[in-house]
Amino acid sequence: MKLLLIILAIFQSNFLFAQRDWRGIEYFQTVSYLKKNNIPIGLLIPNDGFIVHYNCDSVPFLKKISDDTIKIWTASISSAYDVKKAKKLAANKKFSKTQYLEVMDDGRIWFTTMHETIFLHRNDSLFEFGVDIKPYQFKLIFTPKMFVDSTLKVKLPSSCNYKEDEVELENQWTENNKKCYTIRINNQYKNDKTSYSYTFSEDIVFLNWENCIR
Repeated sequence: MKLLLIILAIFQSNFLFAQRDWRGIEYFQTVSYLKKNNIPIGLLIPNDGFIVHYNCDSVPFLKKISDDTIKIWTASISSAYDVKKAKKLAANKKFSKTQYLEVMDDGRIWFTTMHETIFLHRNDSLFEFGVDIKPYQFKLIFTPKMFVDSTLKVKLPSSCNYKEDEVELENQWTENNKKCYTIRINNQYKNDKTSYSYTFSEDIVFLNWENCIR
């Protein structure tokens, strides 16, 4: 029995060492440096009524609801930097509001800047705010009425969607007595081709982002 306990202790010690060694000593040196200089890791302090959520991979997301308007901030641009850049990056007034950093296994920092998307939710329709055209306007991106009689893909007219997006219903199901949807928005506007998707419930809870509820 004593021999077994010794073997288990050695195994546990080696396992913990392997976990630490897997990340590399540089990782722990960077974490120590950031803590010493009071630079938070992966921290967002929401203001102006925003609430911070985390998806299943611990990626932060900000959301604010004002009447029928929904504002979200999601990760947009991320870059790797040497830890020596940490102080300068953290000095930005947007840091910990819409910017944050994490530590990579090799000791470098992964710095992320978020971007805002605005939605308008009226009745059963969802509109997305277009910031690339003036005057700024909302474009229709979803209503269940789009997808009837087995229709899964709709090309929207410019009268309700200035980009004339093609909206595709990728999935539809019921969860916790609420209808849920995954839609994909495809377009080619002014030689800029894009494709992106949203997964949400009928009350506009973004299922892929909010508190890892899926």
